[in-house]
Amino acid sequence: MGPFTGGCLSCQAPSISPVPFNSAGHTFFLEDGVEQGNYITGNLGMLTYPSNALLNTDTSPAVFWITHPNNVVRNNVGAGVAPCHIAR
Repeated sequence: MGPFTGGCLSCQAPSISPVPFNSAGHTFFLEDGVEQGNYITGNLGMLTYPSNALLNTDTSPAVFWITHPNNVVRNNVGAGVAPCHIAR
């Protein structure tokens, strides 16, 4: 199976503990920076790599890209990601 190339979960709707693997660009991604009151818990993201085809920030992706501080992010794991695991 080839890599997923579109960001695995753009958090605009609720989702329950997916396990994305081998993805390009940000994996768990609060897209606009205005999303608030989300609970991002109990997730595992594995093997996330850079992409030049998506957003500019996807060239140095994070498994969890959370831009607004009014969100709860806990009990999550990012594995096999370069250069960083969690960006907030």
